[in-house]
Amino acid sequence: LGLIFCILTARYRDLGNIVHLGTRLFMFVTPVIFPVSLVPPGVRWFVQVNPLSALFEVFRYALLGQGMFTVWQLLYSTIFIIVVYCIAVSWFNKQAIRLIDIA
Repeated sequence: LGLIFCILTARYRDLGNIVHLGTRLFMFVTPVIFPVSLVPPGVRWFVQVNPLSALFEVFRYALLGQGMFTVWQLLYSTIFIIVVYCIAVSWFNKQAIRLIDIA
């Protein structure tokens, strides 16, 4: 995601402020401090859609012996990360020449 936002903020300067705010809001949805089990069931899906959620739950399970994750969530996170990485690198390589002109 960093490469994607790098290209977009180079082209649209004000987008950096929105990305900064979005990153802060995204961190509140990522269960770093709190476990997913504390999230009310009605909005738990919103937290579980976050690809980082399952990864933090795996670390919580490994370190504390408690965590709520499934193999499907780990598979979703892995596939999401790989797909976004491939798209970002491909797009960044195509836009690299234009980024030099913008900067």
